[in-house]
Amino acid sequence: AAPARPGDGLLSTAASGGASKTLIRWKDMMWYDYSIEQTRFEGGVELTHLSGAELEKVFAGALDAGKLPAGRRTFLGCHALTVDFRERGAEAGGSDRRMGRLSSERLRQFQGTGDVTLQDESAGIALSADSVGFEKDRSLLSIHGSRSRKARIVVQRPGEYPQDYSAERFFYNLATRTIESVDQSFRGR
Repeated sequence: AAPARPGDGLLSTAASGGASKTLIRWKDMMWYDYSIEQTRFEGGVELTHLSGAELEKVFAGALDAGKLPAGRRTFLGCHALTVDFRERGAEAGGSDRRMGRLSSERLRQFQGTGDVTLQDESAGIALSADSVGFEKDRSLLSIHGSRSRKARIVVQRPGEYPQDYSAERFFYNLATRTIESVDQSFRGR
């Protein structure tokens, strides 16, 4: 697999190409603040992002699978999800003026809190933590646990055994596929 490029990321179509869809389910509430370009979902939040051939599987033949790249599958579960978007017009091709036009191209960052699980098959990662932040421009995940419940990530690279790491707090760089620890209790297997 080709290494990720800066700006590629969990909800990006750059690494997989083609059409993509993101489905977000929540139980309690959702709001969008136009003044700060931010959306918040609360209560049993579930995010699923599909692109390329992975998206075709959902539409069961409605798309021309022969023309689609492999695609990506990303899943996120948490209690609350806050998503920040770039200002309208700041993204490439910013001509869409519809209110509420949300797209992965406008994504700036997100923060999931409360029993977070994240799996991205394209990046080869699965993690659990108290909170997870994603900065798109830096292709960086900020992963936080606690002293009593360490954050954990399992990294699966092609042709290698899975690597399992846990710590109170660490970063995962999606572009370089490296883990950066900020605490001394970092453990890997």
